[in-house]
Parts: sequence; structure tokens; C-alpha cells
Amino acid sequence: MKMVKHKKVLVDFYAKKNFGDDMFVHLIANRYPNTSFYIYGLEKYIDDFKGVKNIHVLRDNIIRVVLVEEAESISL
Repeated sequence: MKMVKHKKVLVDFYAKKNFGDDMFVHLIANRYPNTSFYIYGLEKYIDDFKGVKNIHVLRDNIIRVVLVEEAESISL
């Protein structure tokens, strides 16, 4: 029995109802149905993705906290 690894991808895109970026996210989600895609942004801009099975919407403020903590942990 061959074990298939399920991939998880965080997609960083311009989440403000930009047709090209929104279309790109929908296309990759349809092209790779066995991959989980995680997106973030303001709720009013990413509502269209909530019905897509393999797209998971993260709250924008959680991502910001993680990025700030990561940036603060880097010593120059």
C-alpha cells in the first residue's frame, strides 16, 4: 500500500476582491484537490472561498500575531 502525503500550502495573495488573484487561488485549489490551501485576509474579501472544500480560511489577526512574533525573534 502506497502512502500519499497530504500537502498543506499557505497562499499569500492580494485578498481584496482582485479578480486575477482570486482566480489563481480557485484554479490551484481545483487543480490540486488533495492539497489543503490556507488563506488569510479580511473576512469581507475572502467570503467567496468558504465553500471550496480544500481552501481553509484563517483569521487575519492570527497570521499577523505569528508574523510579528517571528520578526521579533530574529536577532540582527
